[in-house]
Amino acid sequence: MKIYGVSTTRGGAITNNNYTNIAATGQDNGLNYHYWYPVPIPTGTNSLFTGLTTSQVDAIVTPYSINNADNTAALVQERMILIHNDSPTTKNNVKVLISDQQLTGGVAEITPWNLAGTEEIQGYSSIETLTTLPTDYRVDKAYFKANFATTGPVEVSKQISISMAPWSWYAAALRLYVVKDQAVEEDFCVIATETT
Repeated sequence: MKIYGVSTTRGGAITNNNYTNIAATGQDNGLNYHYWYPVPIPTGTNSLFTGLTTSQVDAIVTPYSINNADNTAALVQERMILIHNDSPTTKNNVKVLISDQQLTGGVAEITPWNLAGTEEIQGYSSIETLTTLPTDYRVDKAYFKANFATTGPVEVSKQISISMAPWSWYAAALRLYVVKDQAVEEDFCVIATETT
């Protein structure tokens, strides 16, 4: 199992920006879409999220709380994460989770992209897995067409627990929410997969 971020070009830099700030790649049957290519997630400060500013934190009236039924008001950044079964065998009971994190002014959650009750910064009605070579879905051939929101299926569980066919892909959302009065010595977020 491997985890990737996304770029607007094959082999390009990871997209470190909310997707609503990126012009649509094109339009198909009147529906805008983005093309995304899998890229490794770099290490280092601001490699996936941009740094939260004091003014962003101060502007949030209702900060994130694990006890809130809806944390939409605290959502400030959102990134697509791609999970790839990079083997020729089916993987059952794959869990994708944040195993550890420490972020100044924020908390990250990983969920299905189309989680019910979550207002996405960039809503997509579907995410299609495409390839440059038929039947070859390895990382150097795969890319994704994310169709802008109309209406689409939603998932209700915040946990990601899936089965993955050989060479298959799954798109998840990594969302950053503001919390108040949280300063840490070092920012990090560890995304992991577990297969049972």
